[in-house]
Amino acid sequence: MARTLEEFQQVIANFTSIDNANRKRAEEIYEETKKNPDFLVGSLFQCIRSNADTTTRNLCCVLLRRAIGTSINSLWKNLSPQTQLAVKSQLLETLSTEQTEETRTQLKNVTTELAREILDEEGGEWPELLMFLFNLIKSPQPEDRETSLSIFAQLAEYLKETIQSQFQFLYSVLDSSLKDSNLKVKLAALLATSEFLHICEETERKHFQHLLPFMLETISAALTAKEEEKAQNALELFVEMAELHPVFLKPYLSQLLSACVAIMKADHLEDDTRHLALEFIATLCESRPAMVRKHPGFLETVIPLIVEMMWDIEDDEDWYEGNDEDYSEVDITDSDIGEETLDRLSIALGGVLLVPFMFNHIIPQLLAAQDWQKRHTGLMSISIMSEGCLKQMRPLLKDIVSKIIPFLRDPHPRIRWAACNCIGQMSSDFQSDFQEQLHSIVLPGLIAVMDDSANPRVQGHAAAAIINFCENASSKLLEPYLDPLLSKLYGLLTGGRISVQEQATTAIAAIADAAETIFTKYYDNFVPVLKSILANANGKEYRNLRGKTMECISLIGGAVGKEKFYSDAKEIMELMMNTQNAQLESDDPQIGFLLQSWARICKCMGQDFVPYLQYVMPPLLASASISPEVTVVENDDSADEVQQDGWQFVALGDKRIGINTSAMEEKATACSMIYCYVNELKEGFFPFVEEVSKILVPSMRYYFSSSVRTA
Repeated sequence: MARTLEEFQQVIANFTSIDNANRKRAEEIYEETKKNPDFLVGSLFQCIRSNADTTTRNLCCVLLRRAIGTSINSLWKNLSPQTQLAVKSQLLETLSTEQTEETRTQLKNVTTELAREILDEEGGEWPELLMFLFNLIKSPQPEDRETSLSIFAQLAEYLKETIQSQFQFLYSVLDSSLKDSNLKVKLAALLATSEFLHICEETERKHFQHLLPFMLETISAALTAKEEEKAQNALELFVEMAELHPVFLKPYLSQLLSACVAIMKADHLEDDTRHLALEFIATLCESRPAMVRKHPGFLETVIPLIVEMMWDIEDDEDWYEGNDEDYSEVDITDSDIGEETLDRLSIALGGVLLVPFMFNHIIPQLLAAQDWQKRHTGLMSISIMSEGCLKQMRPLLKDIVSKIIPFLRDPHPRIRWAACNCIGQMSSDFQSDFQEQLHSIVLPGLIAVMDDSANPRVQGHAAAAIINFCENASSKLLEPYLDPLLSKLYGLLTGGRISVQEQATTAIAAIADAAETIFTKYYDNFVPVLKSILANANGKEYRNLRGKTMECISLIGGAVGKEKFYSDAKEIMELMMNTQNAQLESDDPQIGFLLQSWARICKCMGQDFVPYLQYVMPPLLASASISPEVTVVENDDSADEVQQDGWQFVALGDKRIGINTSAMEEKATACSMIYCYVNELKEGFFPFVEEVSKILVPSMRYYFSSSVRTA
C-alpha cells in the first residue's frame, strides 16, 4: 500500500511501465491503497494538479472517475464528509483553471460522473455545481462556455426540475450559444439542446422549435470549417431527433431535407458524412412516414440519389472468386447503403406512392441502360421493394417477372446473378402466388443458368433461388421439372467447387422436402454421393458442406420414408457418430447441423432410432446444459476490442455486459431437439428422463432467453 504522496506518484508512473512485472505490481499496490480511500482520492488530485506530464494527469483523471463515479466499485460513499467537500470544491476549481484541452475533457467526465453519483442518491444535492455552470456559461472564454454546456448536456436527466424552473433562462442560453461564433460552443449547445428535448414534455418541446434553423446551421458551420468529424457528430444528433422526436422537426422539414440532400450530393465529403445525411432521411421515414409522404417532391428528390448510390459498383475480380457469404464481409460501400435505405423506405412508406414512381420513372430506364451497373440496380430495386410493397406489386407480378427473366441470359454474369437474386427474393416474399403463376418461366430459366460453369458464383446463386422457390412449392407443381432440375443439381454436386456444392446440397434438400415421396425415384442417385461426402470430405474447408450434407440426407429420409431409408440409415448414422466424436471445435457449423439432423432421422426411423439415443444424447445434454458466457468490459474500451461475433453487449453504468448469444441459441436448439425425441420415442426415451429433467426444469426459469424457456 502506498503511504506517502511520493510512493503514490511512483505507483502511477509504473502504471505505464513497459516492464510487465512493474506494471502488475503497481496495479496490486493501487488496489491495496483503495483501503484508504481518502488518501487515494486526495493523492490523485495532487497528481492532476501538480504533475507536468499530460499523459499522467489524464490517467489520474480516468482513475479518479472510476474511484468516485457511478461504477459498482465507487469509493465515494467511503470517503469522509470532509474529503467529499474537498473533492467537490477542488474538482470545480481544477476544471475552471485547466488549460490543456484533453485534460479538461477528462475533468468534465469526472465532474459528470461524480454529479451522477451524488444526484442518484435520494436527497442528493450539489448546488455549487449549478452555480459554477451558470457562471461559466457567461464567461468570455469559449472553452468555459463549451464546458458548461457539455456538462449540462450530460446531466440533463438529473437536472430536469431545475431546468423546468429556469426554462426561459435555459432557452436564452441555448439561443445565444447556438449563434456563438465559436464552433465548439455551437456544437456543445446543439448537444445540450438535443438532451433537453429528451426530458421535455411535448408542449415544452414546441418552444424549442424556433431554434431548429440555428441547430441545423451547426452542421454547415462544421463543414465550412473542414471539421467533418464534428459535422458527423451533429448529424448523429439529428438522426436521434428524427427517431425520438420527429414531430418536433416538422416546421422545418423542408430545410432539413434540403440540407441532407445537399450533403448527399457533395462528392468531396467523406462517405460517413453523406451516409449519415441519408440515415436521417431514412429514420424520419420510419418514424413519421405520413409526414414524409405528404412532403412535395420527396420521392423525386431522394430516390434518384439512392439509386445513384446503388449503381456505384466496381467490377472487381474478388467478386467472381468469392461466394455470397465471403462477399458480405467486405467494407460497406455506397451501393450497400443505397440498397439498405431503399429497403427501409419501401417498408416505411409502402407501395402506394413508391411502386408507380419506381416502375414508371426509375426501373424501366435502369433495365434498359447500357451500363451493367444500372441494369444491376434495376433488378436489385425490384428485389428490395418486394417485401415492403407486396400489396401493390402483387397485381403486377406476371408483368414484373416477365421483365426479369430475360436478364437470366444477360451477357454480364453479375446481371445474371442479380436476376437469380430477384427471383429468389420474390419467391419468398410472394410465396405460393409466385410459384403457382410463374413456375413455367422461372424454373426453366434457373435450370439454364446452372449451366454457367464459367461463373460458379452465378451457378450457386441459381441453386439458392431454387431453394427459395421450393419453400412454397407443392410436390405436384415441382414434379414435371424434377428430371432436368435434379440432373443439373447432380452435376453441381459432383463437379462444382465447394461453395457451389453447398448450395446444390441445400437445393436438393429443399426439393426433397417439397417433393416428398416423389423423390424416391431419385434416392439411389443422390444418397450414395452424399454418403461419400460424409465419408471422404474431411478437411476444415468442408465443414459447412458436411453439415449441409447431413441436413440433406435427413430431409431426404423424411421425404421417402422409413422403408426406403432403412437400408442406408445405419451407415449414415455411423458416419454422423464419427463426426460427432471427432472433438469438434466450438464454432464448427457441423454441431448445429448434427443436432437437427439426428432429430429428423429419429422422426423418420421411429422406435428403430432408440438404440442410437445413447450416442446422440450426451452431446445434446451438454448443449442443453450450457451456461451463458458473460463478460464485463469498461465503457472506455474500444468498440473494436469488445465487438465479437455471437456476442451482445448492453450498457450498465460505466461498463458493458456481454452475453454469448451463440451459446444461448445452441442451448435453445438442444432443448427443442430433446422435445422432438420425447415426442417421437415416447417410452423409448424413458432411460433419459431423470437426467433431462435435471436440466430442463431449471431452464424453465432461464433468465437470458425466452427461446430456451419456451423450448
